[in-house]
Amino acid sequence: MPESQSEHTVWDTELKGFGVRLRDGGSRNFIVKFRVGGRSRQVTLGPASSEGLAGARLAAAKALQDARAGDDPQAAKSQRHDDARENIGSLIEAYLAQAEKRLRPATAREVRRHLLVHCKPLHGRSARSITRADIARRLDELTETSGPVSANRARAALSALFTWALTRGRVPANPVIGIEPNAEVARDRVLAPGELLAIWQASADEGEFGRIVRLLILTACRRQEIGDMRWSELSADGATWTIPGQRTKNKTPHLVT
Repeated sequence: MPESQSEHTVWDTELKGFGVRLRDGGSRNFIVKFRVGGRSRQVTLGPASSEGLAGARLAAAKALQDARAGDDPQAAKSQRHDDARENIGSLIEAYLAQAEKRLRPATAREVRRHLLVHCKPLHGRSARSITRADIARRLDELTETSGPVSANRARAALSALFTWALTRGRVPANPVIGIEPNAEVARDRVLAPGELLAIWQASADEGEFGRIVRLLILTACRRQEIGDMRWSELSADGATWTIPGQRTKNKTPHLVT
């Protein structure tokens, strides 16, 4: 190898386009060179060794065959690298950036909590390689540590995430499909009058939170509806409160008198 030359390629005499690239630094790599669409392309197949020669030659032959068929092995390799780099954590951030624009604030906060906190052990996994078994295992853990309802909400958030990603070609399937939610038991009792009275009296000196509790008792509204209450939603005389549709469960305005 001439002193001025930093690399040199030794081409295979049996398979045209297959060779070993030698560099001054000492690296030796199998490569394959081909043309696709009139352009010359090159793919590195891996470190050169006598043990890996047969496998590298087979990989080169496959790349050359794909190139003759019009497929670009270099582009496919780059796509595989891109797929491996996008993990669940980055997919969640991309999803939340769009979902939070259309979700009600309270719903958005809950979805964010489930995806970022409850699903954190999944964040480092490749988005395209995650399996139903991976999701089921995490939901089983959540059922044990946080309860069946939290696991169900996390399941719903993950399903929405993967449905969004599937429609954009970022994952091949929704791995949540087929995982049954936990059974949820409906509340079978309401507070008795004496219990409501005790809560009313206990909230007298609790400031803003006490007032929220009393409003919950008086209006029977949902906790988040009271918590997100705005002065602009009250009538001029304070006699009525209109909850906007984006903050109600059925997405229609609700008048409270």
